[in-house]
Amino acid sequence: MVILELVFIFRTKDLEYEREIASANATADKLIYDYSFEMEKAELVAGTLSEFQPLNFYITGTFDTPSAARDYYHDSISPMIAPHNNVKSGLRIRVYHNDDSKTYPLEISGSLREFTKKNFTGDPFTSARPFWASVDCDTYHPVLSYFRPVFDAGTYKDIAYVVAVHIKESLLYSYIKGESAGERVIVVTDRNGYVITSTVRDYVGAVFSGIAEETESGLVLSGERYEAIERENENICVHVLISSDALNRQLARSALQILLIGISLFVISLLLIYYITGKATAGMEELIKKMNHVDRTKIHTMAKDPTEEGSRDEIVQLDSA
Repeated sequence: MVILELVFIFRTKDLEYEREIASANATADKLIYDYSFEMEKAELVAGTLSEFQPLNFYITGTFDTPSAARDYYHDSISPMIAPHNNVKSGLRIRVYHNDDSKTYPLEISGSLREFTKKNFTGDPFTSARPFWASVDCDTYHPVLSYFRPVFDAGTYKDIAYVVAVHIKESLLYSYIKGESAGERVIVVTDRNGYVITSTVRDYVGAVFSGIAEETESGLVLSGERYEAIERENENICVHVLISSDALNRQLARSALQILLIGISLFVISLLLIYYITGKATAGMEELIKKMNHVDRTKIHTMAKDPTEEGSRDEIVQLDSA
């Protein structure tokens, strides 16, 4: 029985590990799909706005007064941007212009020169290629940003302005928040290894290679060993990390519980067998004792009445013989 329990325990351990791996793979697949959807949405918004003629006129045109610029923005630009540029959407739209001579306030824009100075060592907008970054220069909150540069219509070389659609970290975190209480750690990085969001909040903003040490037995984070399940696209990488140490501890606890339950059932079975056997033979033992002290002619007078409490079938049969 003990051998069977040990076989069952080891098989259960394998099944638990396989289930955990399958669940982590499913989580990774879902996350990369959800994040890809959010990025495609940001790319679509950025692409649409970069070709939106009223926005081009607003950024590159000249208004007589700041009031006229504000009126034009509220009448022609805001209806296009407002549905996306709100708290519920998880996006933040900004436009960075390349004309510092603008004196009137631009509702959603700032200086491209100041933006690149704060965030990049070089100019990331030398081509029309989409560019992903990790920090919102205005709030310094972590974001995943999609940029679409719009080139000057006269030279086609200089950048007139850049449409930036920031995906807020709070939106990215909402997809993994439910995993925070488990034994997993989820880390989402950009292609440069910058941690955009994570179930471990202290990791956000760090470089993944700086917090995770790769060893032969897997990744090590904060002294704990993890097995990594990864999914990536052209912009981000999702790491679903399963704690090998925590899983082994959990499986060891489960194995111990199963073993203790098995031992308890075995002891209870022995006690029941002993009790039932004792009750079944008690009447016969009593009869044997009495027969050793009386004559066989008096056996009928010594046998218990079948109606008496404690009588046994064996006595009744001898009494009727």
